Amino acid sequence: MGIFAIATVALAVFPELLVKMVAPGLARETFATAVALTRVMSIATIFLGVNAILSAVAYARHRFVYASLDAVLTNSFIILGTLVFAPHYGIVALGWSVVAGFMAQSILLIAGSRDLLAAAIRPALAFGHEDFRAPLRHIFPLTVGAIGAVATGLVDQIFASFLDAGSIAVLGYATMLALLPMEIFGQPIRTTFYPLLSRHHADGNYDAMRDSHVRGLRVYILVMLPAIAILVMYGEPAVAVLLERGSFDAQMTQKTAWVVVALSLGLLSRAFAWFNFGVFHALVQPWVPVVLGLVEVAINIVLTWALVGPFGVFGIALASSLALTVTAVVTTVLLTRRLEYPIASLLVKPFLKVAGMTAVALLAAHVFGWLALLAFAPGDAWWRNVCLLMGLVPAAVVFFGSGWVLRLNEVSSLMSYVRRKIGGDAAIEASRP
Repeated sequence: MGIFAIATVALAVFPELLVKMVAPGLARETFATAVALTRVMSIATIFLGVNAILSAVAYARHRFVYASLDAVLTNSFIILGTLVFAPHYGIVALGWSVVAGFMAQSILLIAGSRDLLAAAIRPALAFGHEDFRAPLRHIFPLTVGAIGAVATGLVDQIFASFLDAGSIAVLGYATMLALLPMEIFGQPIRTTFYPLLSRHHADGNYDAMRDSHVRGLRVYILVMLPAIAILVMYGEPAVAVLLERGSFDAQMTQKTAWVVVALSLGLLSRAFAWFNFGVFHALVQPWVPVVLGLVEVAINIVLTWALVGPFGVFGIALASSLALTVTAVVTTVLLTRRLEYPIASLLVKPFLKVAGMTAVALLAAHVFGWLALLAFAPGDAWWRNVCLLMGLVPAAVVFFGSGWVLRLNEVSSLMSYVRRKIGGDAAIEASRP
């Protein structure tokens, strides 16, 4: 918590220095706005630290609901701030909304662990205590790795700040949309498998560890492959429906959609690299992902420098995806040798099945989208894009139906769970007088 407190003070006192480092190419008026927002949102840093610690406690105690509400609360406050306060107080109101969202999450997490906090927290300045020193040995490489991960985003922002007006906004909006599958599914998948991987390593059961690793990668393939296809094929109508209004015109929509495509191409690589990093941590080899993460930053810088000239902000996004792909391949090769089993060959069959399912689902989405256009005959572009996106709903049914036909294990397990759940609920209802 001391680190977060120092960071809060530094951001509040020296916001100009941070903005100059992150976005040196900003115009004077935009720079002043960025400084004001940074000073306001610096307060959120201390709450972010509290949330990180107490979320870990909640996960360890299997109280997943408390930790999972983070994005819900924060986004709810941002939406409230946008609708109620932004029209009167401007963009600064959104900064305060973010602070309020993080603070609300802190209050929720404290309430969820109040019994443990009351019984176990004993403040003391015992820096030599083993309970303080032992975690530092693991935290230090994690901190270095986190700095490397943040550096990638900072590099992208720095390059984007030298491009034409709106490039930073385009990159930000595209990142928000393209990384949505990782935000929704990436963390829960890793949170589910990481304790299993750590337990298998502690027990010396490497057969079970290999099985958990490949099952996790298969789940990522099931989720990320169709997500990539949807973002590539439907990125532009999605951006138009969500963002195209006011100064965000059709040209900005097209530009953002292309950046979404570039970022989405690296989704599966991002998922694989992130999950493989977790396996190295489970193996108590934290410096491996740290070194690889820093190498990824270096590769990203070189590729961005090479691609930003001819391709602009699209080149920045493409460089990130290519760097992630290199990391995913290298981590998979290293784990193949470390765990002594053929990871890639075990993933070929499920990859081909999910690719086939995705192709069939895209065809269904196209057909149903055009049927919606014919049925509703919308008069403006916004509703036409909504109709095209409506085709994704029946396409999801087609996707899982084709997975059941192809006997993909993950889909069969999901359907079995749903049947058991429905059957169990029906039995409960039947037993009631």
